[in-house]
Amino acid sequence: MEAVLNRRSSAVRIVLENIADQQNASAVIRTAEGFGVHHLHFIQAYNPAPSFSHVSKGTDKWLRFHYSDETESCLQDLKFKNFVVLATDLSPGAVPIEEVDFAPYKAAIEKKEGGIALLFGNEVRGISPMARELADVKFVLPMTGFVQSYNLSVAAALTLSHLQHVGILPGNGLDKHEHEETLAKWLLGEHKSTRYILERAGIKLDDY
Repeated sequence: MEAVLNRRSSAVRIVLENIADQQNASAVIRTAEGFGVHHLHFIQAYNPAPSFSHVSKGTDKWLRFHYSDETESCLQDLKFKNFVVLATDLSPGAVPIEEVDFAPYKAAIEKKEGGIALLFGNEVRGISPMARELADVKFVLPMTGFVQSYNLSVAAALTLSHLQHVGILPGNGLDKHEHEETLAKWLLGEHKSTRYILERAGIKLDDY
């Protein structure tokens, strides 16, 4: 568990806006966990919050979820915390992901001065006008076939793979408090001898 936590990232987050298909959301969760992304934000302005299917293979228990019913409040909160919002989009002005300069974002993450929020929109409509307005960068994943877009979980995987390619992922772990809190929750869920294990890890059970 410690080895996994030490490669987690809270500086890269995934934001899903009005995802309609529960299995798509579950597949993204599984993909995110595999890349070490620790936080996912769900904006559900007109679709119900996801109930995770068998597709996620139980990976949802390893992650932290944040829920909002407004795109503006969710994205503004992330921007207030110095996250840049990078949105997948097919509108004019969106650039291929290979043309996005990730160097400033990587430097900010290394200095613990910022992060990246990757925004993915509805499977049919894409991101909302509000999301398009608030996005700092709009990018596309280049394709060479006839279809215009990838499946949601594939798009998430390709985007996270690119962040891995440019050296932003895997992460360098969580801050001390979140590391301890997450470890405690994981141990609580996985082991019967919880108190003994937590005390050996130097974590007070009463704190959680």
